[in-house]
Amino acid sequence: MRRHVQLIPSIKTQQVFGRSLSTESSKPIISIKDAVFYRQHPETVSQDAQSNSPLFPKLTFELPSSAPKPKHWAVIGPSSAGKTTFFEILRGQHLCFPPTARSFPYLSSPDIGREAIRSRVPSQAIRYVGFAGKTGGDLRGGSTAGAYLSARYESRREATDFSVMDYLAGKVELNPTDTEMQPVSMGDAFLKVIRDLKLELLVDMPVGNLSNGQTRRAKIAKALLDKPEVLLLDEPFMGLDPPTVTTLSPLLHNLAEAQAPRIMLSLRPQDPLPDWVTHVVLLGPELHVGYQGPKEKAPGRTELPGAKVRSFPTQLSYSREGLRLRDRVRAPTGEPIIEMHDVVVRYGDRTVLGNWHQTINGETRPGLHWTVRRGERWGIFGPNGTTPPSHPLPTHPSPSSPHSLPLTGSGKTTLLSLISSDHPQSYSLPIRIFSRPRLPSPGEPGISIFDLQSRIGHSSPELHAFVPKHLSLRRVLESAFADTFLAAPQLTFARDTLIDTHLK
Repeated sequence: MRRHVQLIPSIKTQQVFGRSLSTESSKPIISIKDAVFYRQHPETVSQDAQSNSPLFPKLTFELPSSAPKPKHWAVIGPSSAGKTTFFEILRGQHLCFPPTARSFPYLSSPDIGREAIRSRVPSQAIRYVGFAGKTGGDLRGGSTAGAYLSARYESRREATDFSVMDYLAGKVELNPTDTEMQPVSMGDAFLKVIRDLKLELLVDMPVGNLSNGQTRRAKIAKALLDKPEVLLLDEPFMGLDPPTVTTLSPLLHNLAEAQAPRIMLSLRPQDPLPDWVTHVVLLGPELHVGYQGPKEKAPGRTELPGAKVRSFPTQLSYSREGLRLRDRVRAPTGEPIIEMHDVVVRYGDRTVLGNWHQTINGETRPGLHWTVRRGERWGIFGPNGTTPPSHPLPTHPSPSSPHSLPLTGSGKTTLLSLISSDHPQSYSLPIRIFSRPRLPSPGEPGISIFDLQSRIGHSSPELHAFVPKHLSLRRVLESAFADTFLAAPQLTFARDTLIDTHLK
């Protein structure tokens, strides 16, 4: 009796970061060869040719699924250079010509199990995380579009004040199903993501109370829970202070080294370039790639982000509005603009501001005592975090200018919210703005929120999240002269001219 022996060709394997991978897994996740992309079909007649210009013509790019020495990419370009568009192309968006010039070989390989059908779809396997736009700084989703800025400072928890755990588990609907009402099942993978992104102490906190850096870590954690093959992070360091960048960058490095998932960053020229980034794509004008390859061989290496700290040009004496950038003499100080005495902000037993004592006129008193006079320039400095400050603050300005007021933890935003009256406790605390209290008293009128808004400029990531996205850029600037974003602005010829100057 003969026995038939079927010869099966051996499959070569290689070890990459502790994983045994077949040669199938060496296929690139993304492969683009000499392609050009369009937002609409180029032969469409009813369109403006300029609005449908070619995107990155003759683009060639490849992201391997595995390599003994992985490549960590960063896409670098100024605003409007097309960083987000470049990421959209990597995810399979926009029309590709020729159609076969873009492919995703690894996503159709046997290395992705049959049970992971969603991982074969480019838009699911390649996840995009942005930190700007409609929901860039808001984790609550469209179901809470009516939220307001002061809500993050309130002690009462509303039904829409979803916690970080709710957000990570996807339970942010106002009308949840029976399945969504079930307790969150935290498996090993779930706990590992929370631990890796340092969110253990934040899982019960409302997402509206998170700082800018904490919000970004939560968004990255949410994307990681979907187990993508590639994670595209659009400007993850924009607006973060150096200590927060120092914390976030190593977290991303660990994920990139493990290739679980592979990570690509987009950065502005002024953003710090992490040391662990090995390759860069430099975007030129009009949606063209100026260079791609190892960062050491990039043209103008000394001008790459992180390689050189660019100083502000000191030869400029005036701004484009005609204002002198540097005072020839120190401005004289005048009457008090902001006065705070015995200010302590508490939520139950937790003190978030004023957890110290200061010596005032030889007397030790609790809380924050601070006076800002007309002509003074103050800076409030301190790292992000959740630990309230416990050290005494200076009782007088330092000799250097601008003055400094060091704070730790979440005190910076809380202090500014008291000045702008976005914090509800600003009504009950002993605070005077422009020599008037917030609430009226016998013989002394209070100061209204509209009067404050007309006299105080305010810009912050939290505020930007509430700007209606359908407004034009000019309409956003005009809202500086209105009571609210959507109210009719009080414009004059001088104000119109000022807006025109900023738009040039």
